Amino acid sequence: VANSWKTYPVLQEELRDSCGNVVKKGLRLAQAGALHSIAAHWSVKTSHALVVLPTGTGKTEVMIAAALLASAVRTLVLVPSDALRTQISTKLLSLGILEEVGVISKDCLRPVVGSLTRSPRSRDDFEALLKANVVVTTTQMLLKTEVALLSELLVRHPHLRGILADGAGVCAQAPTLLAGRGVADRVEVSIANFFES
Repeated sequence: VANSWKTYPVLQEELRDSCGNVVKKGLRLAQAGALHSIAAHWSVKTSHALVVLPTGTGKTEVMIAAALLASAVRTLVLVPSDALRTQISTKLLSLGILEEVGVISKDCLRPVVGSLTRSPRSRDDFEALLKANVVVTTTQMLLKTEVALLSELLVRHPHLRGILADGAGVCAQAPTLLAGRGVADRVEVSIANFFES
C-alpha cells in the first residue's frame, strides 16, 4: 500500500472564478499550505510537528494526505471520542475526497485501517494492529497498553521504536522489564499525567 503512495499527493489547489465557484477541483488553500508546511518540516527534521487549521478547512484530508506524503507504512491517529474514531476510520478507508479532487488517482491503493475499540490484551492483538496501515483509536484506549505488550511488539519488530508515557510507578519499573527484553535502548520512558497535561 505505502509503495502505491510514493507519487502522491499531488498538491494542486482548487481554482475559483470571481463569483467563488470552483472551476478546477483541488485542495483548499489552507490544506495545500498545511501540506507544504509539513513537507518543509519533514525535509529538515524528523521531530513531531503540530498543524493547526480552522474548523471547516478539511483537517481530515490534510491528515490523510500527510500519511500519503510520507509514504507511511503505519500511521497512528489519536482521537478524543468514539464518534470521531468511527468517522475518521470510515474516511480513511476511502482516502476521503482526495481522489474526487484530483490529489490521488485510482491507482493509489486504499489503506488497511484498524479501529482499536478495546485495549490490546495479547500479542495477537498487537500482531493484528501491525497488519494495518493506519490505526485509529482514542487516547484513553492507548493509555491502557501494558509495558509487557509494548516490549513484545518491539522484540518482534526491531525496526520500531517506542515511547512509554505513564505514571511514576509504571515508569520506575519499566526500564528493568525493557532491559530484560533487550529493547531498553529503543524506548523513551517519560513520566506523564495525561489528565494534567
